[in-house]
Amino acid sequence: MAKTCISRKEEIVKAKILEQKTKLFTKKSEDDYLVGNVGDYLVMRPENPQDMNIIKKELFESYYVSK
Repeated sequence: MAKTCISRKEEIVKAKILEQKTKLFTKKSEDDYLVGNVGDYLVMRPENPQDMNIIKKELFESYYVSK
């Protein structure tokens, strides 16, 4: 289950910790994708569920806090 998190800039996102290595394909190209490892976060903006990103664990934990 994704949890609601808020950035230090007050941006609210939904985030889920990755439990396995994951590829997230971008809308730009079928050949363009992001890779996340176990412990990284899959993040989406609630106002645009198609706007997803993978953020490395260390970066996520320095920019976001659980709400």
